[in-house]
Amino acid sequence: MVYLVRSLCLASALFFVWLFFSRKLSSFLVRPLEESVRKQREFIMFAGHELKTPVTVMKAGLEMMRREGISSRYLDDVETENEKMSQLIRELLDDARLQYQQRQQPAERTDLSSLVEGVVLSFDAAAYEKNVILTSEIEENISISGYPSRLSRMTEALLENAIRHTDAGGQVRVRLERKGSAAEMSVSNQGKEIPVGEREKIFEKFYHSGEETEGGEAHYGLGLAIAQNIAELHGTQITVDSRDGLTSFRIRFHIF
Repeated sequence: MVYLVRSLCLASALFFVWLFFSRKLSSFLVRPLEESVRKQREFIMFAGHELKTPVTVMKAGLEMMRREGISSRYLDDVETENEKMSQLIRELLDDARLQYQQRQQPAERTDLSSLVEGVVLSFDAAAYEKNVILTSEIEENISISGYPSRLSRMTEALLENAIRHTDAGGQVRVRLERKGSAAEMSVSNQGKEIPVGEREKIFEKFYHSGEETEGGEAHYGLGLAIAQNIAELHGTQITVDSRDGLTSFRIRFHIF
C-alpha cells in the first residue's frame, strides 16, 4: 500500500514537472513566431504610409496635366496603374490595422441603417462612372453592437467588389432588413456566376480567379478578406450565393 502511494505521488510529481516544462517550451517556441508576425504587420503599416506620399504626388501631377489639356493613352495607363496602387496600399494598411488593433477598443451601439445608407451614397459617383445602377432598400432604426469604422470598411469592400464585377448597364443592390432577432445585410450584383469551387477562395488574400471581367482578369485582392475578418470580429460570417447571373453576399448581425 505504501509502495502504491509513493508511486502515485512520484507519477503526479513527474506529471506536473512535465506540464511545467512543456508550457515553458511552448512559450519559448511561439514567442519568436508572434514577434515575427508583429514586426511584419508593423513593416506593412510603415511601408504603406511611406508609399502613400509618392502615389498621392503622382496622382496630383496627373490631375494637373489633365487640367492643362494634355491627353495621351500613356497617361491613361499611368492613371489606371496609379489607382490600382492606391487601392492596394489602402487595403494593405486596412488589413494590417485590423490585425493590429483587433478588439483593442470596446464595441459600441451602432446605427447600422444610417451607416450603410451613408456608405451607399458615397458610391453613387463610382457606380455612375461605370454606368452601373446602384439601388438600396434599407430598413430604418436597425442598431447593433459593433465597431462603426470597421463596419463602414466592410460595407465599402463589398460595394467595391460588386461594382467591379458588374458590367456596364448592370445593377448593384444593397438591402438591410430585420429577420426575426437578427439584421441581414446583402450586397447583390448582376454578373458572371462565381463557380462553386471558388466561393470560399474569394475570401483569401490576393485571390485571382480565371474569369475575365470588363477590365481584365477577375481579382479580389484584399477587400473581401478584410470584409470577412471584420465580420468575424463581430461574431458572424459573410456568405456568398451565385446563380442565374446574380451574386449575393450576405451577413447577419444580432440586433442591439
